[in-house]
Amino acid sequence: MTVLDNLMLGRHHHVGYGTLAALVRVGKASREEARNREVVEGIVEFLELHPVRKSYVSMLPYGLQKRVELGRALAMAPRLLMLDDRWRA
Repeated sequence: MTVLDNLMLGRHHHVGYGTLAALVRVGKASREEARNREVVEGIVEFLELHPVRKSYVSMLPYGLQKRVELGRALAMAPRLLMLDDRWRA
């Protein structure tokens, strides 16, 4: 999956339309898709993922993969996001 696919997956629980509407992509489905795409584009800009936005996540270096994971978590729009920042030398 690409970086954009991963971030859109994070927005999945914000989708309020059914399978048929998703296949046809008219009305409510297209409006929500556009709104979710705007949110994802904002996350791409915030995390500076523009150069790799269409790359497969499995092909990215570990640090960028972690940034994509953070982006997916942000895409879910949580009220609280707890991060583990322990470093080991």
